[in-house]
Formats: sequence, C-alpha cells, structure tokens
Amino acid sequence: MIEIKYNWEPISNISLSLDGKPTFGDLSSLQLAGIYKFDLTCTQLGPCIYIGESKNIKNRWGNYRLGAAQTAYKVHHVLKSVLRRQGVGAAHRMIDLELKIHGITRDVKLEDKDFRLLFETSAIEDARSQGLIVLSRQTLIDRLLEYDVLDGGEVT
Repeated sequence: MIEIKYNWEPISNISLSLDGKPTFGDLSSLQLAGIYKFDLTCTQLGPCIYIGESKNIKNRWGNYRLGAAQTAYKVHHVLKSVLRRQGVGAAHRMIDLELKIHGITRDVKLEDKDFRLLFETSAIEDARSQGLIVLSRQTLIDRLLEYDVLDGGEVT
C-alpha cells in the first residue's frame, strides 16, 4: 500500500508582461526540483489547472515564458490564451511531501524523477477526483488549442 501526502504553497501570481509573455514574479527561490501547479480560469471550461514537475522549476517556468521547446511552446500558448482573457492566475509549489510504502516512511528525493512523477501523478488524479479540469495531459492541451476552447479566441 502506498500513502502520499502533500500541501500546496502559493508562490506568485501569473500574468502577462507588457510584451505579452507569461510572467511569474520572483523565482530566485525556485532553483530546485519540485512539483508545481498553475490555477487558471478557462473561459468556457471554468476553473482549470496545470500540474507539472521539473528538476529546476525556475528554468522550466523560464521556458514557459519564452515558449521555445515543444512542450514549453504549448504551455506558453495556453498561459497566454488564458491570461489574455482572465488577466491573472496563481502559481503554487508542492510542499510537505510524505511517502509511506507498506506503512514505512520513505525519504522523498525530488532530485529523482521517479519521485517527482509519483507525486505529480498523485496530484493530477487528486485534482481530477475533485472534478477539476486538468490541462497536464498533452493531448488535452492540443485539443483545447485546436478548438480555441481556452479563451474563446484565436491562439497566437
């Protein structure tokens, strides 16, 4: 039996900069591995979230700001699309991580991708069980962008 516990800590608001790129505020404390989520409001869908993991959150969010890599490009456009309409979102990081396997507490080492994926998947499934729209699966992001569901307008 596996038992997973965690909490979310608010980090910053997400908004668009004057040049139209997603901005996350001060990220100096996030040069570590971890799991994060973005709370957003998708116009036609209502509340939606994006949950991800990274060995360096600051670098990952920097990629989302610029939209250069393939996955970062898609998340970049999702954020731009939503924020253009809603103005602001919220960024959180996962804290207080606890893992028990067969009743034995294990050290959680977020530098290890296997641990990050375990907690990321748990957070995604927890959000889904609460009825939230989770944008973390790439095929869902692709569909939403294709049909312009995120903000009711063209994605640029």
